[in-house]
Amino acid sequence: MIKATVTVKQKANLPVVYLDNWALIDLSKKEDLRFKFKSIMLKNEGTILISYMNLYEVCKGKFTQYYDQILQMLDGIDFAFSDFNAHNVIESEAKIKRIKILQEYIEPVFPSDLMSAYIYNHDFNKMLSIPEAFNNFRYASQKEFLDSYMDDVINKLNSMTQERTENREDVLRAIKNYTGRKNLIKEKGPFTKTIWFQCLNYLVSHKKAKLRRNDWVDIFHTIVPVAYCDFVLIDGQWRDFIEKSGLTYPKIAKVYSKKKGIENNIDGFFKDIEKYIPNNRESEIGSWSLFETK
Repeated sequence: MIKATVTVKQKANLPVVYLDNWALIDLSKKEDLRFKFKSIMLKNEGTILISYMNLYEVCKGKFTQYYDQILQMLDGIDFAFSDFNAHNVIESEAKIKRIKILQEYIEPVFPSDLMSAYIYNHDFNKMLSIPEAFNNFRYASQKEFLDSYMDDVINKLNSMTQERTENREDVLRAIKNYTGRKNLIKEKGPFTKTIWFQCLNYLVSHKKAKLRRNDWVDIFHTIVPVAYCDFVLIDGQWRDFIEKSGLTYPKIAKVYSKKKGIENNIDGFFKDIEKYIPNNRESEIGSWSLFETK
């Protein structure tokens, strides 16, 4: 009996950029913005971080009508995969922190349980492309399973926040921890756990016991990308949250939103990424055991 294991290292050339789905759509549906973004990323040899939420919403959700334009914009750009579940990432980071050698075997960001099947048949003598990854996900996935998985995660989170908001001591503790966030600048990254816990403190202190699905999706687009990227375009509410978190760029990503009349909007994003100084450094965000066969 032969047991084979494939281990793939995931590296990202800087700058690493993440686009919430509104940004994917806004940039891809206009030819001039689509060309501008792609040209800058190729010139800088940067990396686009693709999360499970991008794949889910673009391939199976409400944004499928923009599928072709999005692939046209992203094709050819270096990319890496990311989990949307901050809890999974934090657990992996904790294992690596306890046992350093695990960094060679554990990928803190890659959503291995969800993504392995979609690249299982890939020829690893060739580079995996964004169209291949998106197409595999689009045609191999069952929407019912994906919806069920998302609902399960969201229901567990809502149960947790509801329980905490009903406990007066938890609310007071959350208020204290959230208002004391300025001390976070002394910590060392990655800041996934810090941002996630501050997000929970924010929700509990503001007594947001139960969020809608779309609200959790906005949070999923925020936590892990902000911890691992250089530039992130997200929902305005969560851009404000990150800017008040006590953490700043370059310890975490610089964040932008769609809102007009502010410095950190799409125009500000293009201004910053255009003046970014390209370099040959790579951000090694780990490796993962892709699959095992007997």
